[in-house]
Amino acid sequence: MAPVMSLRLLCWLAAGVLATVLATGWFLLPRIWPGAVVAYSPLLGPAIRAEARRRTGGSPLVPAHWVAYVPLDRRLRQDPAAGAEALLAALRDSDVEVRRVAAGELQQLRLGAATGRALLDRAAGHAGDADARVRAHLIALLADAGSHDRLVLAGLRDPAAPVRLAAVNSLTHRRDARLLPEFLRLVDDRDDGVACAAMGALGRLGRDEAVEPLLRALGSRPQAVGAAGNALRGLRLAPEQRRRMLAGLIAALRDDGVRWSALSAEWLLQDQHDDLAEELLRDALGDPDYQCRQFAADLLRARGATPDARLVAVTIEGLRDDDYPRARDYSHYTGLRNAKDGTRWLWLHPDAGTPGLREALASPDAQQRFLAAWLLAMRQDTDSTHAICAELLPCLRASAGKPAATWAIMALYRLGPAARPQAEAALPAADARQSACIQLLLRDWSDPPRSTAEAARRGRLPLSVLYHDPAWEPALQAPGLLPEPFPHLR
Repeated sequence: MAPVMSLRLLCWLAAGVLATVLATGWFLLPRIWPGAVVAYSPLLGPAIRAEARRRTGGSPLVPAHWVAYVPLDRRLRQDPAAGAEALLAALRDSDVEVRRVAAGELQQLRLGAATGRALLDRAAGHAGDADARVRAHLIALLADAGSHDRLVLAGLRDPAAPVRLAAVNSLTHRRDARLLPEFLRLVDDRDDGVACAAMGALGRLGRDEAVEPLLRALGSRPQAVGAAGNALRGLRLAPEQRRRMLAGLIAALRDDGVRWSALSAEWLLQDQHDDLAEELLRDALGDPDYQCRQFAADLLRARGATPDARLVAVTIEGLRDDDYPRARDYSHYTGLRNAKDGTRWLWLHPDAGTPGLREALASPDAQQRFLAAWLLAMRQDTDSTHAICAELLPCLRASAGKPAATWAIMALYRLGPAARPQAEAALPAADARQSACIQLLLRDWSDPPRSTAEAARRGRLPLSVLYHDPAWEPALQAPGLLPEPFPHLR
């Protein structure tokens, strides 16, 4: 009898332990292994709470790769009605992260098309949630469903910027003229994202009343240059208003410390091809701001403008090492490649800027001196031979790097035998690479290869993996074709 009682007691004890483990695991599993709960929980409520745990970055005790990740929205879409019910129930949860997940998934579930009016009414009951992100998701849900317009319009005046932004973005596609006063008011919103969204909505409405507020924003709000300019581009503008828009975009080309404002202005100005835009861009070549001058020159060169004195001067000024297009510390990005593009443009216009390039040979900036010498050599400016050789011959040394040496030997060959005295004078103090380059130049000046095959038979100069003779190589002589990579000298 005693062994039977002991066995029965042991079974009850094991059952109790198992029940305790299961009960404890039911509550702890979302914390221990959230990915598995999202993927395999038979109930959607625990899956939603586990998803909130996963998104907030809580470190699970079980590695995530132990189970294939199944997105929560995939499970919800298998049965939209049951998913909507579980999400609406989760909106009553005390954990704000759970409510955020529920509201976001409700927005993606698109209740208007999947389930009907009754569930939308229940979702609207939570539109006054204390958390701004929850309110934003629900306002977007109601707006997309075309339901509860009163709550959606109230979202335009919500104290939280995310809610106002969600309301504007959700109402933009309606193109309802009755929304015009609200959007005009939001152009002056204290939040840049909301203001930019309102400007985009005004551009889609296409009403003349929006022109003046957008012009004011373009001139006074650097963060909104792209949004205001895009909106104005789709509106009917009087000649004076168009002049103000172009002037505002050109002013935004200045270095104002606002990321992307100048680049946005340049993108918008690229589509302006008339005489007024060219006139204002030429005026900007005299702007006191260096960045504005370089952007203006870049836009004029791209549109094929005539190379007048100011455009040439600004282009030569831009040959310097100026941290464009990206600062060395990555603090700003302009998109400008003024040194490279300017070099190509000056090569394609050999009659422009020779006096300025000669002056640049005395520049304190090493890159500007090098590029000026390279361009003058490519133009075969023998009057500057001594200064050109003084700049380019040292670049043939091993310490100068292969890009600079490849550019230099090509330009010296183009300059021709006028550089022979300086090249021969440099031979006694030359290192191995400089000596090999000079010997190649002396031979090519006297007896250039007649074909690529002949250049290959003479042997390869270890400057380029592409060409046996980078000095003579005809593939590098096409106007406007620059050797790669670009040499950055400091």
